[in-house]
Amino acid sequence: MDLSFLRKRLFAPLHASFMLLVVLLLAQEILSVVVGVSKQRTTDDISQAFQIKRESERLLRSALEEKVALRGYLLTQNSDFLQQYQQGRETSEASLQRLSNLLVNDELQQITLTNIKVFHAQWSQKYAQPNNRNSFDETILESEDSSLDPLRDAVDQILTYEQAIIN
Repeated sequence: MDLSFLRKRLFAPLHASFMLLVVLLLAQEILSVVVGVSKQRTTDDISQAFQIKRESERLLRSALEEKVALRGYLLTQNSDFLQQYQQGRETSEASLQRLSNLLVNDELQQITLTNIKVFHAQWSQKYAQPNNRNSFDETILESEDSSLDPLRDAVDQILTYEQAIIN
């Protein structure tokens, strides 16, 4: 009996099956790595979106704290309100910095953040600075102009954008 005939006919399907098994195992490992990398990226995106959401909400709370503290100082002339205002201001600045770091790679969000910074600086210049120099008209915080609605709208834009990433 010819052994070469047996090797070609008998072992060829076994050899092909073994090679197919090796190829399928390699494909499975490659797919596993791709899925793992994709899962990690998605997890990182969601984590960053939640950090941005938390900082945005902190920024809004601190801005509201600033306004409430100014109003409290106007009504009572109690210097504790000025300390509360200063704490709110420091928290706002820290939140703006953290948001800037979190949004450094997102050009659209950077534009919104720049609008927030400009609004906050203008609001502070118009309402907080005169109050701290005792040259403040008490009715100015009641005006429509003193509203933090533009800030709230800009923060809502950031939150909506980040919510779309999460979903």
